[in-house]
Amino acid sequence: MSGPLERILPLAEEAVAAAGCELVDVDYGKEGRDRIVRVFVDRDGGVDLQRCAAISSHLSGLLDVANPIVGEYRLEVSSPGVTRPLKKPEDFLRFAGQRVAVRTFRPLEPETGGKAQKTFQGVLRGMDGNDILVDTVGQGTPVRIPLAMVAKANLDVVF
Repeated sequence: MSGPLERILPLAEEAVAAAGCELVDVDYGKEGRDRIVRVFVDRDGGVDLQRCAAISSHLSGLLDVANPIVGEYRLEVSSPGVTRPLKKPEDFLRFAGQRVAVRTFRPLEPETGGKAQKTFQGVLRGMDGNDILVDTVGQGTPVRIPLAMVAKANLDVVF
């Protein structure tokens, strides 16, 4: 992480903590010609529109003073939704028992043999050391995925 995102992150943490919420993720990038700062927040019981608006207002003021982004940008504050990203070790412990989808940076060889793969779906069993444990269909034991190899992980809701 570098550039504007590294300067935005502590400001987002401050605004989100002041609202009694958890900072799930911060994203900064371009979509077409627009620069966008997306802040995803959560708390027990979820977040509502009023809380997101309050965080947005507080964070907007902090960003105006610190000026970490040159030029115009759009600020969006929202819930991470039902497919919430999992980033920190605490996330993998908190959501044990939930369905997850995990993608790794490179294919991993399964411990039980078989074809190497980069995507895994199943029930999160938590962590063992620095490894995420995921029960996948057809596996007798949970797949061990090193946290450092995780490119993306989300809750995986089946409708």
